[in-house]
Amino acid sequence: MAPIRVHQARDEDRAALTALHEREWGGPVVVVHDTRYDLRDLHTLVAVDDTGMFAGALAYRVDADGPTIPHVGADGIPLHDELRLSRHLTGADQR
Repeated sequence: MAPIRVHQARDEDRAALTALHEREWGGPVVVVHDTRYDLRDLHTLVAVDDTGMFAGALAYRVDADGPTIPHVGADGIPLHDELRLSRHLTGADQR
């Protein structure tokens, strides 16, 4: 697996995050279990590969119970780009 670095989203990550939101969910607004989230308003971690290229992101909210990752659907798939990140890091998206 290629090395990655993770940091809190910064202004320079905005274009990559916007593209991710459009590609995966058609925009930054999603509904999870009857709750509307604007992904731009959530805390976000960004992963970059060893060349500094955007590799994926994880959006999360913080409430009284601490950090929570909103999940989509009954299958428990987290609302983030884990699959695309995995494909990027393993080179599977190069095929």
